[in-house]
Amino acid sequence: AAIAQAGPASTLVAAPGSLPASARSLADAVAYVTAVLTDLVPSYASAVQAAARTVRAGTIDECTLDERGIVTTVRFRPGIRGLLAVAHELGHATHLAVLGTHAAPGALVGETVACVAAQAVGRSLLRDSTPAEQPAVATGLGDHVVADLYRSAVVSRFEDDLRTAVGDEPLHPEVLADRFADRHRTFFGGSTPSPGRVSESS
Repeated sequence: AAIAQAGPASTLVAAPGSLPASARSLADAVAYVTAVLTDLVPSYASAVQAAARTVRAGTIDECTLDERGIVTTVRFRPGIRGLLAVAHELGHATHLAVLGTHAAPGALVGETVACVAAQAVGRSLLRDSTPAEQPAVATGLGDHVVADLYRSAVVSRFEDDLRTAVGDEPLHPEVLADRFADRHRTFFGGSTPSPGRVSESS
């Protein structure tokens, strides 16, 4: 219920001195994530490095594929969640680089790959952190797991449901509202209030 009220993206703010160096800047975060993912799957090292070169600072966290190729932006905030956001988006970018196609994967498949990348980086960071840094790392990783669970179980399932139910037909607000509410009811349980309906002006 707390997630439904506050949203899944609450952020732990740690004192700068308690942050690992890899979580203090976007460049450091990209370098750390690239090293971890390269070690995780050495056969995809070139794809990981190509994906890392697409990361830019932006106003939102997203990875897209268009006529320019892979475009990855991260709204980086110094901290563990900021580092894990980089890992998540770089996971998406690496997935697209490996696919080598202009057909992006389905939402649930894509989010699963990105979540695995973030968890791999989080576990590596726990091993690499000093005792003073580990509480912030563990709490930030737990916070990120909750956000990833919400995103995969609700948002990605919602997107895949729409593809299956609607296909190429026009989308209507009532369809969006019903599908989104159904996903929240399934995730949170019948006793938890569902989000408000989508209005015509949304």
